[in-house]
Amino acid sequence: MRSSTSLSAGLFVLALAHGALAASPGLVSVPGRFPAPGAPLEAAAVLAARQAVPEVASADLGPAQILELAGGERVVKLPQLHRGLPVALRGVAVTFGADGTARHVSARLEDDLPARVLPAITRADAARAAAARTGLPADPAQPLLVIWPTADGNTLAWAVAPAAFPGSPYVPVVVVDAGTGEVIVHYNAVVGLDQAKVYPTNPVKSPALAAVTLPVGASAVTLQNADVVSQNCIDKHSVKTIMGFGVHVCDLVQTAAPDANGDFLTAPAMDTDPEDTFSEISMFHHVTRVYSFFRGFSPKLDVNMGMPITTVSNLRIPQGFSTLDVAKLGDPNLPLAPFQNAFFSPSNPLFSTIFNISGGAMWFGQGPLKDYSYDGDVIYHEFTHSVVNVTLKLAGTPHLDAFGASVSPGAMNEALADYFSSALAGDPDVGEYAAQDIAPGTKYIRTLDNKDTCPKDIGGEVHQDSTLFSGALWDARKALTTAQQAQFDGAVFTAMNMSATGDLAYEELAKLITDALTASPLGKPVADALTAAFAAHGVLPGCDRVLEYTGGALNGPAALQNLWFALGTQTTGVSTKGWTPGVVQAHYKLPAGSTKLAVDLTTVKLGGGGGMFGMMGTPFAPKVLVSFDTKPIQFTYKPFKGPASLLAIDPTLSGSDASASVDVPQGATDVYVMIGSSGQTDGAYTALKLKASGDTSTSASSSSSGAGASSSSSSGGVVSATGGCGCAVPGVREKETEAALGALAALGLLLSRRRRGQIR
Repeated sequence: MRSSTSLSAGLFVLALAHGALAASPGLVSVPGRFPAPGAPLEAAAVLAARQAVPEVASADLGPAQILELAGGERVVKLPQLHRGLPVALRGVAVTFGADGTARHVSARLEDDLPARVLPAITRADAARAAAARTGLPADPAQPLLVIWPTADGNTLAWAVAPAAFPGSPYVPVVVVDAGTGEVIVHYNAVVGLDQAKVYPTNPVKSPALAAVTLPVGASAVTLQNADVVSQNCIDKHSVKTIMGFGVHVCDLVQTAAPDANGDFLTAPAMDTDPEDTFSEISMFHHVTRVYSFFRGFSPKLDVNMGMPITTVSNLRIPQGFSTLDVAKLGDPNLPLAPFQNAFFSPSNPLFSTIFNISGGAMWFGQGPLKDYSYDGDVIYHEFTHSVVNVTLKLAGTPHLDAFGASVSPGAMNEALADYFSSALAGDPDVGEYAAQDIAPGTKYIRTLDNKDTCPKDIGGEVHQDSTLFSGALWDARKALTTAQQAQFDGAVFTAMNMSATGDLAYEELAKLITDALTASPLGKPVADALTAAFAAHGVLPGCDRVLEYTGGALNGPAALQNLWFALGTQTTGVSTKGWTPGVVQAHYKLPAGSTKLAVDLTTVKLGGGGGMFGMMGTPFAPKVLVSFDTKPIQFTYKPFKGPASLLAIDPTLSGSDASASVDVPQGATDVYVMIGSSGQTDGAYTALKLKASGDTSTSASSSSSGAGASSSSSSGGVVSATGGCGCAVPGVREKETEAALGALAALGLLLSRRRRGQIR
């Protein structure tokens, strides 16, 4: 016994696990019983899928992946192929009960597949395009040829993962059109037997150290086993050549060592100790604990391709990183700067090259005030991301639906990470200790005990948009007994394996979870209770993201600094019209006699070139989308188009202010307004104002890529809505993690004012 007194498969996986994909076809989710007597498991899965979803009969499916769950269930996943190429995020999943009968089928398949699968540009061409977009080197032999679903149809494309900067929360993936060489989408793949005494959860909620047994061998002298290798970021003044210039980096060293009795008895250090050993012990304990928790649902769960997952404590970065100050970056005599975050990063070639790490890793910063490795909540959260990465494989970029763009895949990734962290810790508050580094004086990073709803708390940022989903799960769970809660957690995990795709709307994953609950020992009563909770949070029957404008300034969620994010064309992959749709829209009941509508908003730039890895591409440029109709703006796909009445207007810009005006058609009683973007990179906006007037004498210019645009003059006789603030919204907060580190620096205003901090 030992004691302590202290606390892909490479790019193929990336291509199938992430992407900006079209809204149709939707996920087909069919519960039932689909017998296939005597057939081998994979053949039985195909037969069941054909019974439940006739379209499967004409689909080309690849080799099966078979997952085994603790209750005896098995899930067979069959990816869709086209002429031997993977169709990203498309396929079939069949769940078999313990009795061997298929009881659930989900499918998302494409039928309008390209006839030609010979690329016009080479792998090397694609690698150069990706390198130009990210500023990072890309191996010319590495791009993978795939079929990439887009808003306008399925495209032959090269998927590229440039080499990431080690220890940074930026692991880019770039999808390049194999015919034209144009970048379709660009996103960040990062989604945020020894005795020891550790904090049971974190130093705030459980400040007394507790004795634990660390699962390492009796003769082990470092903290590692078949599942976890714990490392520490030690500054040995090393300089590595990266992208042609020197960068001061830490070395990864296992510093925790047993005493003469074989015990790891290191005491907790000061909160700002940059290289303390306790952080390494804390990481090892909490990761082994959460790994064991998930193995209770799936005994053969493997989050890292058969290798132990690496954990890194005390991560710090070189000075000059955010400003690309080459002199500071390469100066080994300058102390490394605190890193205020924690994240899980999937496998990347440069990690192996520089740090000798294979597979994914968990990177935990030594912040300016607190050490993230001390907070078990945060560790459980980040580890859950690694579990999602090998089970549900939620998309890394937005889901497109009838109401535009939704960050639901990333938001549900965060929601599940928060949910399982709270389930393991036993309370709804996430990261009470780490929150003191991000925003001293706050109680937590996020809480699942919330009243957040769609559309009120939708901001277009994954952490912000997560709590309405996690809150519904927690509402249903907290009403159960301890034994029932364990069954509930198991049903959520089962649902994470039941999906054929990670490109999901909120309501699609919600249905999978309620289906899993119905089939579980908890049955329909608990499934119905969760359905009611999802409805109360605006998840079911669907998150339609339409706000009512009542006058004054309509603002985004208060905890997101009153912002809505405006996603760029290379975030959503929608650019055929020259713009991409927005995340929310506002409905305005026009006053009688209205002849002119004025639209005003305040824009916010999130980066787009600054810093070491500013997201390359054109900056946020608002596109004002207007429809004079009694129905919301809704989009269809393949090809991408809006309603016939849609006007797409380029507003007049004056500093951060944007304004546009348009004639009100005679007889119009309602208008819907959405803010999209024609820029390639993300931006944000706030203070949306709509004003109707009843005369025409002021010239207004507009350009349209919809059904047409109006341009006329108006003045005098202002007829405007009454009331004060249009909509005030509490929620979560966070800056957009899809952006690179330059964008992170540009969001200093969010970091300094947020109520709840960010954990990726």
